[in-house]
Amino acid sequence: MSERPVGAILAAGLGTRMRPFTEVLPKPLLPFLNTPIIAYSIDHLYRAGVRRIGVNLHHLGEAIPPVVERIAAIYPDPVELVFVEETTARGTAGGIAGIWRALGRPRTTLVCLNGDSVMDVDLASELRHHRAEGAAATMLTRPARGGHPGGVASDSRGNVVRLRDLRLKAGGRELDFMGVHLLEPETLVHVDAVGDKPGTPCMVGDVYMPWMERGIQPRASVVDAFWVALDTPQLLLDSTQLCLAEPVVFPQSPAPTPITIVSPSQVNDAALVKPPVFLGAYASVGHGARLGPGVCVDGTSIGPNTTVSDALLYGMDRVEGTWTGCVAISGKVVQVR
Repeated sequence: MSERPVGAILAAGLGTRMRPFTEVLPKPLLPFLNTPIIAYSIDHLYRAGVRRIGVNLHHLGEAIPPVVERIAAIYPDPVELVFVEETTARGTAGGIAGIWRALGRPRTTLVCLNGDSVMDVDLASELRHHRAEGAAATMLTRPARGGHPGGVASDSRGNVVRLRDLRLKAGGRELDFMGVHLLEPETLVHVDAVGDKPGTPCMVGDVYMPWMERGIQPRASVVDAFWVALDTPQLLLDSTQLCLAEPVVFPQSPAPTPITIVSPSQVNDAALVKPPVFLGAYASVGHGARLGPGVCVDGTSIGPNTTVSDALLYGMDRVEGTWTGCVAISGKVVQVR
């Protein structure tokens, strides 16, 4: 299969564990390093050669297209965007089926990403390996670690031998699923057939596991690198701070230095900044303010003599006093520690 791949970003979902932030923004538009999460997925797809991208919409879905269109416009090659509205959430299989139909059921590889994850992955390389293996479906995984139970195991040849409670044989390498699928048309025909099942049909439970019961195994590709599904405010803050402290773990990071200030003229000379700190283009800092360590701010004016540490502030207009151990986005605040 040499035809240019197409892409799918699954952006639906209520993001209940991210409340109250998802009451004002859909989860894919929440900021990671002062950038909407979905922007990283678009960048991965573009660098893998994808120029047609489908995005499904559900919770606060009307907010997503204008942002995604602005993001796609920064690239030198035109990117065709197709938006698929879901009146009710349809699960991963339903979402992928809807996007594949909206793209015209193309006879090429469909690269599917979640709109709420960030990762260090060479998607172009993964796509080449997937095609070279002649795989009908590849799941991107990483070695199993605490905090992200994936329920996947593969054998020495890279075939999936366990998904959830279904195990084809003993042993195998334990893995976390990264929420990325590489799917060929013959697989998508099966996805299309289950996409309209009642409820929320799932790629794992309604496609892969029935396959495995019939002796068909998807492929697992192992990427031993940074990945996180940004499911909770604590994960959002912790992952932000990791990438600020160690930018090498996430090459897409827009904050490559311990102190990154996009608009230095907006930071008062009498402010004290202790790294790591990332101040976006729409952040300003008043006289005597103390920032850091572990601070990421944009869309916010930090008042004089205000203290901000161990915190993420985004779209908060103006703040004063002490802000520490918290995530604050668009007027909503969660005290993480």
